[in-house]
Parts: sequence; structure tokens; C-alpha cells
Amino acid sequence: MNIEVRQFLESLLAKAASDDYVFRGEPAHYGHVSSGLYRKLDSVSSSFVDRIAEVERAIAEALKSYANLSGRSDEAALSELQHYGGKTNLIDFSRDCMVALFFACGLLSSDRDGRVICLKRASAEYEVLTPAENHSRVIAQKSVFVKSPTGIVVPNDEDVVSIPSDLKSDLLIYLEQAHGISHSSIYTDVVGFVDYQETLLNRYFGRVSQPSNESISE
Repeated sequence: MNIEVRQFLESLLAKAASDDYVFRGEPAHYGHVSSGLYRKLDSVSSSFVDRIAEVERAIAEALKSYANLSGRSDEAALSELQHYGGKTNLIDFSRDCMVALFFACGLLSSDRDGRVICLKRASAEYEVLTPAENHSRVIAQKSVFVKSPTGIVVPNDEDVVSIPSDLKSDLLIYLEQAHGISHSSIYTDVVGFVDYQETLLNRYFGRVSQPSNESISE
């Protein structure tokens, strides 16, 4: 491990030394730390953002009817929807800063600096929700959800750790070797494999033009 990576990890681990924070990794420095539903409504019209709670209640009712989840609470149904990439007012965070670091170093925006957001658990402006651990991703990602009435949270500047783009590859190698954190360990379901399949096929297509006895499963 080079000294720059080590120094970066030390600065992040210093933030994670207590149980006062939850963590979110983003591959670029976006304008807001926001929910998927906030971003969807804001892309249509900022006036819709003011109705985010109303829209989410309507989504929960429609989801429970559509997916035969009538016995579930709105929170439980929306948590399930969040796991599959649906639009809710929940923001994904993790109890583990190393999981957040994986997302900050993800393949998207690999040429841009990422960030790990260290958010204090205790706040009057949002609540931190712990989903039922009956979903493989919840367990693998040590998931928690942050829910804000406005759809966004605003961390303190000193609680945002920047990840230089040129360290992302080295950090991903470190995470897999030292912590066993990789795409396959984080996305432990068929939906996750669908994303990975594209990488797998591209790797295969890159080899088929060359004489090789190697299989696609490597």
C-alpha cells in the first residue's frame, strides 16, 4: 500500500472511530446528498419537491397493492423498493465506512473525485432507520436509511472526506484484499449480477479474438 493511500485511510478511519456516524459513498461530488425520489421530482419541477411526503405515501400504497404487500407497513414496503433501485425518500447509508468507501470508488465517474459522507446519527433534521435484516443486501452492505422531510441532508463540511480519482483503483484493490469487499460481496443477488454481467461479457469479448483456453468463469 502506498503512503498516499495509507494516509487517506487513516483520515477516514479517524472519522469512523466512534458509533456517532453513518456513512455514504458517492463516486462524485454531487450538488446534494439526496434521495432518489427527491432527484426524480426535482428533475420535473422544483414545485413537486414540496410534495415529496405526499408522493411517497402514494407510491407506498400503489406498491403494496401491486406487489401483494398489503400486510406490510409503508416503511417496510418502501425499504424493499429501495433495495431494488426504486424511487423513495430513503437515502442509503451504511454502518461501515469501508462499504461507503467502496461506493465512493465505484466504476461510475471513475475520472472524478469521489466522497464519503460521514453523517451524525443524532439530528432533529432527519432520522436514521434500521431496516429489517431479511434481505441479503441489507446484511452485506450493513445498511441503514436516512430519511429527511425535505429529501436532502446537509453534512458538515468537515464530515465529508474527498477521495482523489487517482486513488480509486488502489483503494478498490485494498478493499477486496483487506476487507473482502467487492461487487460480488456487496450485491449478493441476481439483480446485482445483472449489473456485473456486462463487465463479465466485455471481458469475454475481449478474449475471444485471441487463442485461449480460459473460460468465462474466471
